[in-house]
Parts: sequence; structure tokens; C-alpha cells
Amino acid sequence: INCIYPSDLVPFTRRPLFLVIDGDNNEAFGAINGAEKGETVAILLSPRTSYHCTNADSPHHSGSLFTAFLTAPLQAFCLLLGLTGSDVEMDTYFKAERLLSSSLNDWGLNLAALDSLHPVWAQILGDPFLRRLVLRFLFCRAVLTLHAPTFNKKEFIPKCVPSLPASLLPSTVTCQTLIMQIANIFGATDSFIFSEHFVLTENIHGYTDSMSSS
Repeated sequence: INCIYPSDLVPFTRRPLFLVIDGDNNEAFGAINGAEKGETVAILLSPRTSYHCTNADSPHHSGSLFTAFLTAPLQAFCLLLGLTGSDVEMDTYFKAERLLSSSLNDWGLNLAALDSLHPVWAQILGDPFLRRLVLRFLFCRAVLTLHAPTFNKKEFIPKCVPSLPASLLPSTVTCQTLIMQIANIFGATDSFIFSEHFVLTENIHGYTDSMSSS
């Protein structure tokens, strides 16, 4: 079996390089950061431990949860909650999908405008495909951080190198609001742990906003 080691990829860092590492030994690839030959490498790393979903053995599911979030984030969200297609009405699913798409677009605009954004991420956000992966990564990180069974357990949380700005950490109001809104659409807010005093209010678009009750 042919294996790829972190050192095998270092020569490719003479030019801009974006990596998504999903595997058992993924953290070893974080060592590429700082060993580049020219350009800073951007890396998305899967969690050290993959969370086993209740319906992960479904014939409709294959691959890791991390990969699922990067390719079909809302389906991955439902998978995490143990929901299948027969459990969710299409109108409900499409409502959540519109909310997620709109919110991730807003995240991308806000992220690109930050002075604290590392230049390598600024460059990546200029590519629509890579931008989509980064935003889905942020959504994945927020969901897994706030999900009750994996709440704040580092082994279940994906990482990125270099770090992305703190304004989109899972603990922020921005991230918690979106996760709470989507969870509420599926009637699953109890599956997540949010900051105290967060409540849901209906907004003019028919979605829900979360705000402090204090």
C-alpha cells in the first residue's frame, strides 16, 4: 500500500497549496506548517476521533462525517442527529438549506473583510470552490463543538492551519445563532449545548433569530 507522508508534500509548498486531510494520522500533516519551501500551506484537518452517528450504518451513508460536512453539510447535520430522508419533510429540509446557504454566504463576506485574516486564507477565499470548503469547515467545527455528545471535546473537533479569525469560533453569537436556528427547524435544539440566555425569536424572513434574554 502506498502511503503519503507529510514530508512528501513539502516540496509542493513552493507554490500555494491547499490540503484537506481526513484520516487517522491527520495531525502529523499539521507539521507541514512552518516547514514550507516558499508559500504558507493551508490545511483543513479532520477530528482525531470520528463521531459514530446512530445511523452511520445506513446504506445511504459512506465515508467519514468530516467529508460529509464538506460535501453536503446539511445532510451531514441530519446524519449527526440520526435523521433520514423519511424523517424530514422536503419543505423543512429546503427551509434549512436556504438558511444555511444564506448564512454561509454572509460568513464568507464577513471573513473576507477582516484585517486579521491570514493572507493565505484571503487568497483561498478568492476561489469559489475553496471558499465553499472553508465555510463548510467552519460550519462543521461549530456543529461538532456544540453537539451535546461531542461538546467541547477536542478529539471530535476539526482543526485548520493557520488559524482562522476568532470571530467565527463556535463560541461566538454568529455561529451559535446559525446552529440554533437550523436545529430549531428540525426540532433538535436539545441535541446541542448553547450559551446561557439564548432564546429564539421569529424574524421577518420566517427563520428564527437567537438573542440574549438578559
